[in-house]
Amino acid sequence: MTPEPSLTGMPASGWRQYEIEQRLHELLASDPPLHTGWPDTLWPVLPDKALSASRAAMSQFAHLNGFVKPSGLDVIEAELLAMVRDHLGVPEDGATTLTVGGTESNFLAVKGALFKARENGGVTGQPNMVIPETAHPSFDKASEELGIDVRRIPVGKEFRADPEAMANQIDENTVLLVASTPNYTHGTLDPVEDLAALAQTHDLWFHIDACVGGCLLPALKRVAGESSTTPFDYPGVTSVSADLHKFGFTPTGISTLSVNSSELIRHHSFSIDVASSWPFRPYRRTGFTGSRSGAVLAGAWATLVALGQDGYEQIAQEIVSGADIFAKGLSTIDGFELVAPHESGIIVFTSTDPQCQIERVANVLERNGWPAMLAVSPPRLQFLLSPLPPHYYEQFVEAIRVAANEVRTGVAIDGAELTTYGA
Repeated sequence: MTPEPSLTGMPASGWRQYEIEQRLHELLASDPPLHTGWPDTLWPVLPDKALSASRAAMSQFAHLNGFVKPSGLDVIEAELLAMVRDHLGVPEDGATTLTVGGTESNFLAVKGALFKARENGGVTGQPNMVIPETAHPSFDKASEELGIDVRRIPVGKEFRADPEAMANQIDENTVLLVASTPNYTHGTLDPVEDLAALAQTHDLWFHIDACVGGCLLPALKRVAGESSTTPFDYPGVTSVSADLHKFGFTPTGISTLSVNSSELIRHHSFSIDVASSWPFRPYRRTGFTGSRSGAVLAGAWATLVALGQDGYEQIAQEIVSGADIFAKGLSTIDGFELVAPHESGIIVFTSTDPQCQIERVANVLERNGWPAMLAVSPPRLQFLLSPLPPHYYEQFVEAIRVAANEVRTGVAIDGAELTTYGA
């Protein structure tokens, strides 16, 4: 049971360190145990090695601000950027910007596309972007701020973007084409190669939202023995967003936007000089935010160096093995099946049995202490997978089996409440 808040305002007297630690331990202990809490609805569980390394680094740099970097933190950021570029295959003349999350990364891509189109004189009317209906809401958020129409296009088989349908919606005022690898809604990869060719034909900024899979896909390909193709190997790809704080397993609060040419950075940068209006000194920022936690930068750097390529490959193998165990186990529950193939860390399933509605299964899972992210179109449950031993996946399958039996026997009669994503 989650403890009730005990503070209704600033305490009159500061707490002793022991009291602070005691309260924090109490709150941490209220979280579900790993064996029931691991199928996180939004974030994968951090491996012990990554968690330990990042905690140590964050404590050492907790007092620093990444806005004005001392020399040591400046080196950390430079090395972190180099590792990200290497991992994502960013071209030599490309560049990467650190952001606080995928929403900022995608926002900067939208801003860059709009500003570049304006600069080239390619927008004579109301600008628009063409995106699959499975694209993340951050694009709608950016469109609202920047005054761009959003054209969400129905997807095709296995919930993948439909290049032909998207092509039919491109006009002279289209500034951006978007794909996801994978889409968050169903976990499948959009046809990047076809969409890159489409973008090239129309001379459009083509952005790949790889916030979920960007850090995982390269390792998945290596463990599967596939070629080391990266998004930037396709000539039409302009930019790629990839969260470090999802399958990069870093502390929360850091993502990336990479562009195929460093020249494009100016489209998501801001500057002001003293003569303009601000009587201090020239100001320049790349990205949207100003201050940034030095602790998060150091924690991300420590995570990547602690894991290395072999660490990410081991994680990828464990996720693939876990997904296989889960899928096989799920197939032994009558009426249950995957909604789409597992391709990059997201697994989505449903029940086809009218006597065992997935909404009610979600209700029982949550009542029994298992988090359940209920989604619509079609009704389904979705989870981000984690690098955990097989018995955790086996326990989760058993929890689903128990929930299904309870629904079928009438123990659970209510459906789960559809909560707001991001609330």
